[in-house]
Amino acid sequence: MPRRWVSDRTLAEYYEVSRCTIWRWVKSGRLPEPEKIGDNCTRWDFDKIREA
Repeated sequence: MPRRWVSDRTLAEYYEVSRCTIWRWVKSGRLPEPEKIGDNCTRWDFDKIREA
């Protein structure tokens, strides 16, 4: 099954919070670290987000 990559903007909409909150949650360990999938592209694997 292919991975579904999501951005901080998509996660913010999903959780109904700000993008800053998404990054705070990453820093506190509530969400996993994103993966760098390109030079200027950082994304989360949505399956890992649902597990967290």
